[in-house]
Amino acid sequence: MARRMEPSSSRSMVSWAIEEEDTGKETGLLLIVCPTCKGERVIELIVRTTENGNQGHMFFKCPRNVPRMAGRCRFYEFQKTYLKKLVELKFVVIDLKASLGAE
Repeated sequence: MARRMEPSSSRSMVSWAIEEEDTGKETGLLLIVCPTCKGERVIELIVRTTENGNQGHMFFKCPRNVPRMAGRCRFYEFQKTYLKKLVELKFVVIDLKASLGAE
């Protein structure tokens, strides 16, 4: 198991050692500190209800996103939008040249 380390900088890239509990069990996506309230690490869940046709879809939310909770955080994203957020915040870097085999 990797252990958490301080970031190391190299050509504007920042790398971290990631622990298992830092990633979602189903998606393997990084579970970051909530970008909205910055209070807790987001959690990965799966929609269990049949409402709205989303059953089986993965989503990420702040543990503080609880109805009628004082100081409630409203962070909630489905998997695709959460991945876009990770790219936007530079937690995930997608190198299209490398993935397409271009030189």
